[in-house]
Amino acid sequence: IDILDESFYSELIPSKIIQFSNFENGTSKLVQLLYNKEEGLSYPEIGRQLVGSEELNAATKYGENHSKFAREFNLVEIGNSKPAMVKVTNFGKCFAFFDEKDQKILLKIMGLRDPLIKNLIIKAKKGIVYYVEECNCLSESTKIRRRSNVKKLFEFIFEDENNSIASNIMW
Repeated sequence: IDILDESFYSELIPSKIIQFSNFENGTSKLVQLLYNKEEGLSYPEIGRQLVGSEELNAATKYGENHSKFAREFNLVEIGNSKPAMVKVTNFGKCFAFFDEKDQKILLKIMGLRDPLIKNLIIKAKKGIVYYVEECNCLSESTKIRRRSNVKKLFEFIFEDENNSIASNIMW
């Protein structure tokens, strides 16, 4: 956090702004689900197993969002085939063996790679920053929809920090 400065500032594109429903499902539970699946699982299979939804479109979207979220942490890789197959990475396999405390530390560090999180931190070090102004690449409705996801990751990273950065962000 201390070393982040303007040299780390990222240009944002919509696909790089995270979306998920459940943090744990997009990290540790997904790794557990995929751990012994050498061929991987498709988005609908992941969605069905993580939330039990039989509705194909909902299961597919849930599986896709959580797989892409886990990919940001290098826990999974998503193949180019149709349907896309999601497999746990070697890093994800190692991650599975860490205790919960160490998993949390790793996720916080990996979460700092998120471009919007970095941008918010860089600007919040200097003063007040508005989330809605930082993600101009999104439509107004998408800004609102993804705000809780970005805030959840941000709060997760800063949860044990006594730091003024978090108080400088206006959600």
